[in-house]
Amino acid sequence: MAPIHDSDLAEERFKQLQWKYYELWEDIEQRLKKRKKLFILFALVLFFILLSVPIFQDRFPKWQTYQITTNLAKSINKLKREVTTQHVPLRLKFYDYSSYHKLKFRVEKVITCAASQGEVLWQEELGSERALRDYALITNEGDNFLEVPNLVNSFCYDPFFGSAQTQNEESVGFAVIPVKDLPLKRRDRVSYLILTGTSAEISFE
Repeated sequence: MAPIHDSDLAEERFKQLQWKYYELWEDIEQRLKKRKKLFILFALVLFFILLSVPIFQDRFPKWQTYQITTNLAKSINKLKREVTTQHVPLRLKFYDYSSYHKLKFRVEKVITCAASQGEVLWQEELGSERALRDYALITNEGDNFLEVPNLVNSFCYDPFFGSAQTQNEESVGFAVIPVKDLPLKRRDRVSYLILTGTSAEISFE
C-alpha cells in the first residue's frame, strides 16, 4: 500500500474547498439572477399599474353611474311588486332640484297616475352620501345637452294599465351623470335605465 503524504492530503483538501466555493458562488449567482428577474417583473407590474391608474380614474364614474341605475332598477321592480300586492297605483318621483335631480326619491300611493299628489309610503336614496353629492339625475327639463328624448324624473305604475309613462311613448328613460361632467357637457360617462312598453321592461345603456 502506497503511503499517503501530507502534500496529497493538502491537495485533496484544496480541491474539495475549491469545489465548495464553486458551488457556493454558483448558488449566489442563481440567487442574484432570480432577484434580478423578480425585480424586472415587479418593475413591469408597477409600470402597468401606474399606466392603468389614469384609465381607472377616468372610467370609475361610468361604473358608478351604471351601479346607480342598477339600484334604481331594483327599486322600480320593488314598486311593481307592491302595486301587484296592494292593487293601487304607485308613483316613484325624484326630489326636484331645478333641471337636475339628486338621487333621492319618494314612492307615493295615488288614486290615479294622473293625480298631482299622493300619500308618501317610503323614501329611498340611490347611493352613499358621496354618491348623492357627486352624481345626479338629468331630465329633458332645462338644458338637456344629452339630446336624448323622453328622459324623466318619475315613474307611475297602475295595476290595470301598467306604466303611465309609456302609454303613448315607446320608451322613457332615467339618465345618471357625474356632477363634474355637467359643466363640461361630457356624455360618455352617462348611464341610462330604459323602460319600454306598458309592462315597463327594463334595459340599460
